[in-house]
Amino acid sequence: MNRGPKSRKKRKSVSPGKELPAPLGWESCDLARLRELYYWNSEPGFLEIIRALAAMPETGRAAVEAFVSMAHDPSTIIASLDPAGRLTMTSPQVAQTLAIAQHCAEHDDNGTPPRLH
Repeated sequence: MNRGPKSRKKRKSVSPGKELPAPLGWESCDLARLRELYYWNSEPGFLEIIRALAAMPETGRAAVEAFVSMAHDPSTIIASLDPAGRLTMTSPQVAQTLAIAQHCAEHDDNGTPPRLH
């Protein structure tokens, strides 16, 4: 029995500013953040970096997160890989923050606030 041409359902595309279909479960997702993720997803190696960070032990992930949050300007971060497989990341902002924290720890006066001159 020939029913004629098969009817094909047209897929709806999600255009910027439109809501995502409910079956995805993203009703409460911030659309701006979703656009940003889509944008970054097009960067080569981005997903591999995110997957590696997600798979790292908690202590390593926490160290990377702390470093990145102290380096307010990511363009100041310098990373190098040595022959032994060590990744070294440096940032003048992180060095300054850690120096201030070290100074405060060394000069802690049992919780007494410093006097203003």
